[in-house]
Amino acid sequence: MKKFVEFMQAKLAPFGAKIANQRHLQAISGGLALLVPLTLVGAIFNIISTQPLSIELAEQSGIFSGFLKGWISLATNYGDVLKVPYNMTMNLFGLLSSFTIAYRLSTSYKMSAVLNGLVSFCLFFMVAGSMTTGVLSSTLATGKDTATSIIPTSGLGTAGLFTAMLVAIISVEITRLCNNKGIKISFPDSVPPIVAQSFSTVIPLLINIIVIYGSNVVLLKTTGLNLVTGLTKVLSPGLQGVNTPLGMSFLVGFGMFLWFFGIHGMAIVYPIIMPLSMQLITENAEIVAAGGTAIYHPVHAFGLALIGGSGATLGLAFLMLRSKSVQMKVLAKASLIPALFSINEPIIFGAPLMLNPIMLIPFVFAPIVNVLLGILAGNLGLIGGYQVYVKAYLPNGFSAFLSTLDIRNFIICWVLVIVSALIYYPFFKVYEKQLLDQENAQEKSAS
Repeated sequence: MKKFVEFMQAKLAPFGAKIANQRHLQAISGGLALLVPLTLVGAIFNIISTQPLSIELAEQSGIFSGFLKGWISLATNYGDVLKVPYNMTMNLFGLLSSFTIAYRLSTSYKMSAVLNGLVSFCLFFMVAGSMTTGVLSSTLATGKDTATSIIPTSGLGTAGLFTAMLVAIISVEITRLCNNKGIKISFPDSVPPIVAQSFSTVIPLLINIIVIYGSNVVLLKTTGLNLVTGLTKVLSPGLQGVNTPLGMSFLVGFGMFLWFFGIHGMAIVYPIIMPLSMQLITENAEIVAAGGTAIYHPVHAFGLALIGGSGATLGLAFLMLRSKSVQMKVLAKASLIPALFSINEPIIFGAPLMLNPIMLIPFVFAPIVNVLLGILAGNLGLIGGYQVYVKAYLPNGFSAFLSTLDIRNFIICWVLVIVSALIYYPFFKVYEKQLLDQENAQEKSAS
């Protein structure tokens, strides 16, 4: 095992670190992270505007009856108004991310982040939100229907996220190439820097429009698909492979395997999983709004792999709390509260779990087991499908409940804490004995 760890450190770690630190992947992760506050606020309004259960069940809910009936009345009477903050955040997520990803990437290149973000924003709007002529009902104002321009929003939300990533990266790279080659409008030093900087974007913007919007026009004329629908069609087979028990097991296991060697595996897996997850959540929200039932997709079991953080270590934290080893007990007291919020770097680096051959198997396989059990429960209808995107550090189970409005999803998160603790237990006992031997030896040498 020692030779294996040394081999993986020498061969895999540099490669994995290079991928994790890859500029464009970091820009995607960082750009999406900037939108977390917007998605959280949108999720709150989406939860409030969604009827949690039927009025019949609300009347049978005892002390919660009044609260639930009030919620149902609010959602029924003011649902359209309450949905607006959600529609203007999650349903514009692709458009917003085209700005933030370009912003992050430009920052890493030390280019004008705001200008490049705006360029990407406008380009994505051209591609995904081209205006059409329609009829806007204005009966209250004039008593007549008025012809107007309509911007379709279907491609501006999570459905267009992959295209937004592509547009952001390509537009920044084209602008960077123009800057490096001197293909821009230059002014003498007497011109204020803010003016010179603004006009320096004109030629790169024209080239971006020709390349990106031009490609969209050609694709639309030849296939009838724009970049959003075309890219979705091309990626569909691969995304369907991700949205399976096997695909999720592989991605989760790969991410944890990299983490074991000190490489943030989630930084690699996250850009693959989250766009698809968010798109399916948006589709479920539309199904629920139409009176249907949210579908549980395998990709949504990803959160179950991170109960307590990478490695599903919340169960291990509880085991460590009762440990005979002083080191483990002290570490557990310091790390249990963060682990409840899925923050477990104290355990990974403090136990340590990283590069600890005894803990390799549970660290990789406990999350995989959690994912597979979650998928099984979803397929059997034992838990609800995700319909609200909640990306926040909440205590274990709360995010799953708020994302589904189903208490069973809260319960399964705690059931899987027990499952992961059982998986960790035999390896924990082996490692505990090793630490106890070390502590006893230290006490004898000190005396």
